[in-house]
Amino acid sequence: MIQEITNKRPDPNGWHKELLLDETLEHFEGRIRKKYGYQFSSERFERPNRTAYKIGIHQSYREGEHIRKRQWAICTIGYYELLTFSPKEHVDKQHLKAKLKEIGITEKRLWELVDAKLAPIVQAIKLEFEASEEFKTQQEHKRLIRAWRIRRKLFEKSNGVDAYEFCYDFLNESMDLKFEHELSMAFRKRKEEEELKRRAEERERMYWEHFKRESSNYNGNYGFPPIDKPSSRFSEAEQALLKKFYRVLARSFHPDLPGGSEEAMKLVNTLKEDWGI
Repeated sequence: MIQEITNKRPDPNGWHKELLLDETLEHFEGRIRKKYGYQFSSERFERPNRTAYKIGIHQSYREGEHIRKRQWAICTIGYYELLTFSPKEHVDKQHLKAKLKEIGITEKRLWELVDAKLAPIVQAIKLEFEASEEFKTQQEHKRLIRAWRIRRKLFEKSNGVDAYEFCYDFLNESMDLKFEHELSMAFRKRKEEEELKRRAEERERMYWEHFKRESSNYNGNYGFPPIDKPSSRFSEAEQALLKKFYRVLARSFHPDLPGGSEEAMKLVNTLKEDWGI
């Protein structure tokens, strides 16, 4: 059952009539800067239709020779609220649960009945609202906000920092070209430094892969077969520690690595042989 009633007051939640440029001061990158954005005007569109819909369930039953009816109120929802809300959002779940038990139907069945009754009403409201100046203004505001958010994302991607609002206003008018240039140059410098670091790490990785391949055969004589190792006079635990010493020294002096020394590496390998590892 859908009963049409009239509210005493109009819906106060009309869309804002204007989307205004906004300007604030905020600390960013070491100084106080102007930040540009938007805000909605306080003036809203009037919504003259005061119609609301009282949703309920009624049952007929026989009592002796008489037909009687029982009614249960589910919720009341305003004309414009039907555009954005479902009646489900206007009910108290605990109270609804008790009513459904009394009525003897499931919640799913209840909303199937309600939706079937409301569907043509909602469609008519939607068609009427979409022809209004309020709807057209709302859509234009949303379009502008979407475009603004896209520009912010693109700016951050190009400059490495979310600072679009310090360089451009809401309508994409440049407000601080110098600061934008500074951000762009700093981002470019960071990218170059990251690339140099990546290349250095890659070179070091390649050096160590080469070193690991060659170290098992390396004895300081470059290419000659390894000589027999003397038996070690150290315990297994001491040998494990000495191997760590050797690896540290080899990383510092291997001639295939930057800063390496052939003479120093020969001495390191002499120690290795003497330690019997």
